[in-house]
Amino acid sequence: MSAEPARPPRIRHVHLILGLMALAIVVFVGTRLDSFKAKVSDMAAVTDGRAAAERLTSPDSLLAYVLRHPEQASLVVFDTDAPEDGLAIEAEAVRPMAGVPALALALAYAESVEAGGLDPDEAVPYADIEVFTLPAIEGDRHLATLARMGLADTLMAQEGGAPPEEVVSVRTQIPLRRVVEAALTYSDRPATDYLTLRFGPRTLRDALGNAGVDDPAAPVPMSGLYLAWTPEHRGTDAQSRLDGFLALPPAQQADTAFAVATRLRDDDAYRARERERLRFQSLGMTVDQQRAATASFPTGTAQAYADLLAGIATQAETGDAVATRVDTILGNPLDLFAPLVGDAVVRGKAGGFTGVLSMAAYARQPDGAVRVAVLLLQDLPTAVFIEVGRQALDQGLLAGLLGSDAFFERAKAVAATP
Repeated sequence: MSAEPARPPRIRHVHLILGLMALAIVVFVGTRLDSFKAKVSDMAAVTDGRAAAERLTSPDSLLAYVLRHPEQASLVVFDTDAPEDGLAIEAEAVRPMAGVPALALALAYAESVEAGGLDPDEAVPYADIEVFTLPAIEGDRHLATLARMGLADTLMAQEGGAPPEEVVSVRTQIPLRRVVEAALTYSDRPATDYLTLRFGPRTLRDALGNAGVDDPAAPVPMSGLYLAWTPEHRGTDAQSRLDGFLALPPAQQADTAFAVATRLRDDDAYRARERERLRFQSLGMTVDQQRAATASFPTGTAQAYADLLAGIATQAETGDAVATRVDTILGNPLDLFAPLVGDAVVRGKAGGFTGVLSMAAYARQPDGAVRVAVLLLQDLPTAVFIEVGRQALDQGLLAGLLGSDAFFERAKAVAATP
């Protein structure tokens, strides 16, 4: 593995999921809020944790933050040929995760294809994916993903500077393998929701369980979860509706998210009504309410997902068909820091939502050596959340740990210091 890298530059970027920039958060929660009081609450929330955020200037400083706040952070890093010599910080803490649970989709898809139950070239009507788009929430991210893939309308493709390979409309049919690519390589939410609903919770839990994840929480369709947080009820405010949802047992929360997503898919009138409501109100939630709502995300431990990735990486190296297919369809969540991992093949998943950042990846060197790293952050103060995303410090930290033996050894030494 390479020598210790120079400190990564400060980089402004758009993270994989919602809300990493202050402006994005303000737009997401600030459209037609119920009251001036809620707007003031959002303004105050954006400054929450400002002192800690000002100290976040490098991947090293994020590591220091992780060590100072074990109630918010888990970090697991190890080489698959010597897991006992790794780094483990709050490895068994159960935390809400964004993005990372989609690993279950990769496993379920690969297992089904290898068993002959799915045809990667099956034609999927784009209309079956489009029903999960919520433009008032995600803006043009979905269309931007289609443009990057060469699957977009002509205008978007022209704006991106390249002609489209295909013109996508509600009448277009897309090969299933490209839907999987959108979801798992590019982290497209509507494509991910389509696959999540198609496989269903039992299949997804079984896929994780078969891969060795104990008590797995399957991913849920995020469109259904967003709409389930604050359903429209006359005479009640967003807080009381959210409290009612969060009071449900976790299994019932997940069932509700699947039920709402199913209705979004099948009920044209409901879909039109919810899109119109979101256009005027967004989700009608403050930043603090969004942070609280992440308690309903699928949960897991850093150790379990590190072990899962280790199994995928090593089995892909030995030629296992399912692991090899998963390795092929996963994206590189550390692409902004690709130079730090040199010639290694990096695969994994990542995601974020107000207060939550999740990243899981492995790096396989040309000689076959594999190192795995998982970082789970929750309940981050808003200023800290924004600053980590603004500088891509989560990416920088994991890239340094995966790509540099010196950085990894220094991190272990720092973590071992009382």
